[in-house]
Amino acid sequence: MQAQADIGVVGLGVMGRNLAANIRDRGFTVVGFDADADQRARATGEGLAVAATAEAMARALRTPRAVLLLVPAGAPVDAAIAVLRPLLAPGDIVVDGGNSLYSDTIRRSRELAAAGLSHVGLGVSGGEEGARHGPALMAGGDNAAWRRLEPLLTAIAARFAGAPCCGHVGGDGAGHFVKMAHNGIEYGQMQLIAEAVLLLRHGLGRDAPAAAAAVAGWNAGEDASYLLEITADILATPDPEGGGMLLDRVADRTGHKGTGVWTVEAALALGVPVPTIAAAVWARALSAVRDAGRTRDGWTGGTADADLAAGDICQALGAAALVAYGEGLDLIAAGAGRHGWQTDRAAVAELWRAGCIIRSAALDRIAAVLRAEPGEHSFLDRGWVRGRIDAALPAWQRLLAAGAARALPLPAFAAAFQHAVGRAAPEVGARIVAAQRDRFGAHGFARTDRAGSFHATWEGR
Repeated sequence: MQAQADIGVVGLGVMGRNLAANIRDRGFTVVGFDADADQRARATGEGLAVAATAEAMARALRTPRAVLLLVPAGAPVDAAIAVLRPLLAPGDIVVDGGNSLYSDTIRRSRELAAAGLSHVGLGVSGGEEGARHGPALMAGGDNAAWRRLEPLLTAIAARFAGAPCCGHVGGDGAGHFVKMAHNGIEYGQMQLIAEAVLLLRHGLGRDAPAAAAAVAGWNAGEDASYLLEITADILATPDPEGGGMLLDRVADRTGHKGTGVWTVEAALALGVPVPTIAAAVWARALSAVRDAGRTRDGWTGGTADADLAAGDICQALGAAALVAYGEGLDLIAAGAGRHGWQTDRAAVAELWRAGCIIRSAALDRIAAVLRAEPGEHSFLDRGWVRGRIDAALPAWQRLLAAGAARALPLPAFAAAFQHAVGRAAPEVGARIVAAQRDRFGAHGFARTDRAGSFHATWEGR
C-alpha cells in the first residue's frame, strides 16, 4: 500500500467498521487493521480498505500518522499501543476511541509523550448507528493534536442545527472523563425510565401498548429524548415467536460494562454527590443477584393508583432526569478542576444534543442556563433548575408514595428526590453526624457563629 491514507483504524469490530465507513463516506482515506482474520475479511466484504498487518497499515498512512483504536478498554488498549509504538515516529497521534478509564488515558498520554507521540482520548457516543452515521465526540488531548484531527472528527460527528456535536473538552484524560460522566447520566436516566414504566404497568395497570402510548406522548413534550423514543418502541414490539409482547419475555436482569461503576468511584474520590447514578448502578447489581425463586407473586396494595396519574410520572421523570444531568455535569466540573482541564460544561451539553445516547430536548436549555449563569457552582442550584424541581415536587411525592404503597422499587426516583430536596433543605442531619464524630473521635466541628474548628466533651447534663 502507498502512504496515502489519512487515518488508520485498529479494531474492526462493529464500532470500528462503522466508524471507518463513516470516515470514508466523509471524503477521507482510511485503512483498517484487526489481528482477527475474520474481522478483516468482514471489513473487506463491506468495502473497506484493510491491511493484512499492523506494519502494512502504518506504511499506508500519510505522515505525520494518525491511528484510531477501537478495542476493548484496559489491557487490549495497552497491547495495541505496544504493537504500534515501534511503527510510529515522533509527531504521530494515537487516538483511543474506546471507553477507557480516564486515569489510564492520563498514564498513556504521559508514556507516549515521552516517545514524542501525541495521545487523544476520544469519547464516542451513539452506539453502532451513531458510529456509522454521526456520533457525539468528546476529545481530550493536547491542542496541537486536536487541531490536526478536528477537520476529520467534525466531519464524521452528528450535527445539531448544523453544528457538529464534537469538541475538545480538555487535556489528556478529559475526553474519557466526560464520556464516563455521560455514561453515568445514561445509567441514571435509563433506570428512571425503567421505574416510570414499572409505575405505568404495575401502579396504573397499563398494558404494554397503553404504556407505549403514554411514553410516546411524553416523548412529544419538552423533555423528549432518544431514550424515551426507544422505550416507546420497546413497549410496542410484539413477540415474533408467539402471542404477547416481546418485553414480557425478556429476563428481569441486566449487566453493565463498568463505566457506571467508574463514575461512582470518581465521584466518591472527588466528593461529588451522584446518588441517582449510584442508585442506577446498584439497581443493575441487584437485578443480577436477587433470588427470583423467592420473589412474591404480584404487587401489594390496591389503592396507590388512585392518587397517581400518568402526568405525575411524566413531570417527576423530567425533573429527575435533570438531577441525573446535574450530577454528571457537576462531576465534570470537579474533574476538570482537579486535573486543570478547563472543560466548558455548556459546550459539553451542546455536543450531547445529537448523536449520543443521552440526547434530549432539555440539553439545549441546559447549555443556555450554564451560559446565562456562569460559575463552577452546581448546575442543580441554578434558578431555572430549581424552578423545574420545585414545580415537580408534588407529583414526585405522589409517585414515591404510590410506589411505597404497592412495594414497587423506585431507587433512582427516590435518590434523585432526596438529592434535589437535600440541596434546598434547612438541614440534612450533618450537624448530628459532626457532633457524633467529635464525641467518639474528637474530630472537631465547625460552629455557625464563628470560624475555626472546635471540640466539646458532649457529656450531657
